[in-house]
Amino acid sequence: RIKLEAPVEVQPEVAEAPKKEESVKVTQLNESIMDMVYFVDEMESTIGDLFQLDLKNQLAMLEKIQVKLKTQVEDYEKAKVLLDDCKKEAGSELDVEDQHIQELGSKYDSIGFRLEDLIESAKLDYKKEKFYKIKLSLADSRDWYKQHANETSKEELEARLAEMEQLSEDIKEVQEVCEAETEWKRDFVQFEESWTDMKGAIERLVQEKSGAIQDMKEFD
Repeated sequence: RIKLEAPVEVQPEVAEAPKKEESVKVTQLNESIMDMVYFVDEMESTIGDLFQLDLKNQLAMLEKIQVKLKTQVEDYEKAKVLLDDCKKEAGSELDVEDQHIQELGSKYDSIGFRLEDLIESAKLDYKKEKFYKIKLSLADSRDWYKQHANETSKEELEARLAEMEQLSEDIKEVQEVCEAETEWKRDFVQFEESWTDMKGAIERLVQEKSGAIQDMKEFD
């Protein structure tokens, strides 16, 4: 008797389910996330390099970054709306994108707070630097006065006064800081007294020389 073998069961080929194409909105969302990641990296790098600039340019750059951050936060809010729209699409799984958006929000907050602190610090340091330069200017005027008071001309004295007047706005700016900073207050009061005395001494010399010139004219 011939033994018949059981027929081999042929498994039907299962066609691979076509990969779901990413929707236009999801593509836009991921592009937006990449742009924001790039922005965060760029900002962190720029802030890290600020120490190479002088205080004036540091402050200008920090304020420029702050403006850019505000614009970027608006784009971030748009990305959040786009994320919600994508979630409403049937079958959209966006756990990764959701996590990226949350992380970016935290980084934007962190950069924003850091910028505020750095700007306040830079403003204070910049005014401290101004105060230092003004005190150097006062010291220079004193030295000049000691060496040239008796032999200088009326025109030279007036030029020196004009140079001192040019610093009036800087002195007012520094005074505002000093009034709020206890450790500076006494220092500024001493500086202001010396500055006023120096200007007064030069002004008296101008008047004396003006009088001497007038006397000479009358004598002639």
